Amino acid sequence: MGFFTKRAPSADVIAMEPTRTVSWRDDVLRKLLATNVELRAALQQVVGEDLVVKMKRT
Repeated sequence: MGFFTKRAPSADVIAMEPTRTVSWRDDVLRKLLATNVELRAALQQVVGEDLVVKMKRT
């Protein structure tokens, strides 16, 4: 969420089993999303769906 709010992350994540991750530098991802509408829409959809699930729990 820090990426979208432009704020520092407010949580740490610890994997309990071997995990693969993907990361981008903030400026590189912003540029990619600015030039790739489909990717931006897909990322926004995934984040939106995740937020809906979390809001339903509260």
